[in-house]
Order: sequence, then structure tokens, then C-alpha cells
Amino acid sequence: MLSDEEMKNTQPIKYVRFLKSVNWDEISKVPTEAKIVWEVAMEELKEDNEKIKHLQAHARQLNATILKLKNALKTRNKNKIAAKRSR
Repeated sequence: MLSDEEMKNTQPIKYVRFLKSVNWDEISKVPTEAKIVWEVAMEELKEDNEKIKHLQAHARQLNATILKLKNALKTRNKNKIAAKRSR
């Protein structure tokens, strides 16, 4: 852990946009920077979870569409077979 003088001399990270831009060795020494990075990490996780939920919903919709098209194709084929038999 850094002494009080060293903590005052180090510049805290104020605007962290991405986690990969953080020097993790230095973060573990300065609590204020660790808090900022933690908030950024939580924000990124929330955004990623929202993306996952959106994509899962989209996948469910696509699966439902596929099932509808398969059923429509089956009924069409059945109707063709029935029409050929009735001739």
C-alpha cells in the first residue's frame, strides 16, 4: 500500500473508458482509482448483459419464425400430395 504522500502525488484515473486501458499493478495500490475502475467494470457488465438479453430475444424470435416456416412447408407438401391423390 502507498503512503499518504505517495497517494497525494499520484494522479487518480478520472476518466476510464475501457478496462484494458488500466494498469492493474498500480490500481491495487490506490483505492480511489480502484473504485473508479470497479464502477467502469460494473457498467461494462451491465451493457454486456443487456446485449446478451437482446440477442437471446432475437434468437427466440428467429426460432419461432423457423418453426412457422417449417409448419407452413409441411402443410403445403401435404396439400400437394392430397391434390395429386384426388386427381
